[in-house]
Amino acid sequence: MDFTVNMSKAVNVDITGGTPRIAVDVGGNTRYASYASGTGTSTLIFTYTATAGDVDLDGVAVSSPVDLNGGTITDL
Repeated sequence: MDFTVNMSKAVNVDITGGTPRIAVDVGGNTRYASYASGTGTSTLIFTYTATAGDVDLDGVAVSSPVDLNGGTITDL
């Protein structure tokens, strides 16, 4: 599953210290969609791959804010 986060302006994403992520509630279990692409733009893509046992009959919920997880997101 891909999740798009729109920023107000272009940003730089540095994953040297860790990969930013967003929390995703899948059937009451917290999973994480990890940063995949978008540095240099105002649109960041985060990806989560479902695993065995991931079931949510009424849809997943995404939490805010972005968890930097050791990475950085800075204004260009």
